[in-house]
Amino acid sequence: MFSHADVLNSLSVAVLLLDRDMNVLAANRAAEEDLPHAGGIHTGHPLLVAFPWLAPYRNTLLSSSGAGRSCYLSNIPMPEGPAWAHLTPHVTADGAVEGSVLTVGISRGASDERDDLAFESVEGLISQIAHEIRNPLGGIRGASQLLAERLPPDQGEFLHVIIREVDRLSAILHELLDFAAPARAPRQTLNIHEVIDRAFMILAPEMDGITVRRLYDPSLPDVFGDGAKLLQVFINLIRNAAEAMREPDNAAEAVRETDPPRVLEVQTRPSSRYMQRNGRISKWAEVRVIDNGPGIAREDLRRIFLPYYTRKKQGSGLGLAISKKILVSHEGMLRVESREGMGATFIACVPFAANQSIGRQKPRGRKSNGSR
Repeated sequence: MFSHADVLNSLSVAVLLLDRDMNVLAANRAAEEDLPHAGGIHTGHPLLVAFPWLAPYRNTLLSSSGAGRSCYLSNIPMPEGPAWAHLTPHVTADGAVEGSVLTVGISRGASDERDDLAFESVEGLISQIAHEIRNPLGGIRGASQLLAERLPPDQGEFLHVIIREVDRLSAILHELLDFAAPARAPRQTLNIHEVIDRAFMILAPEMDGITVRRLYDPSLPDVFGDGAKLLQVFINLIRNAAEAMREPDNAAEAVRETDPPRVLEVQTRPSSRYMQRNGRISKWAEVRVIDNGPGIAREDLRRIFLPYYTRKKQGSGLGLAISKKILVSHEGMLRVESREGMGATFIACVPFAANQSIGRQKPRGRKSNGSR
């Protein structure tokens, strides 16, 4: 038989049990994992302390609960997409209101599909533009070389400038064509923890001054993918997290001893969401790369995966775009959760191998708090 806790934790929607004063009595796994909260969900603490983004609706929630009536809130603004909340009072047989049940969901599904379609449209547009520009560039370079050979050395200086700039543009076009090219690499069954560990080994020289925590689910099944491409994804995500914490908000400001410790955490788990693949319903392997850096501005969240979009002083702006492309080609996804001043969490989802099932694996990988 299933326990009540098992049933609640199997739901993909967030569920919170509240007392009459809107203090949290219990929360299911989806509430803890999928909803942005301030410092964790603690039993007995006020709902609005854990979820300050519900503060504008405090009076509505309190009056509905006190009067013993349900209420529904829609289009709650969230960085991850508009959210909804449904409050249902718990009324005893004699009519007394003992508390309420709050269910909360974020409308990510349609948004994710729209983002992926927009992403694919950008890919196609980039490929067409790059091909159209590449051919004339070849002609310009060839004509400039011929002219340079016929002119005296002291008169060909500007033609050499043209040739150098054409070569620079050709290198950029090569990057764009690589980005837009379809992935054709062979795929195989992989232990995702080994791929992440290899990324940390490669990036070890860049982790100085950063505490690294690897919280792995040792029972996580194997995934199916291209090991080299997935390695590229995790190198990009881990490096970005390290760089976000390393650079002060003000370039002239040095990192002080009084500054909070820089912590980079990687978590693995089965996703709380389901996917349909080859006619089967299954979950993803979910890898969360979490930093406690300055976070990402709300206006940047919807553009952060676009090619050449970057706020870094140095960087191509292709790392996250390529990472998203790789995961989408694996029938997975990449999304981000962040608020300014509260760090960022990048969530990479990779499908499990077709013959794998959750909860039937021998322990593998590791679950550790190892730091460096």
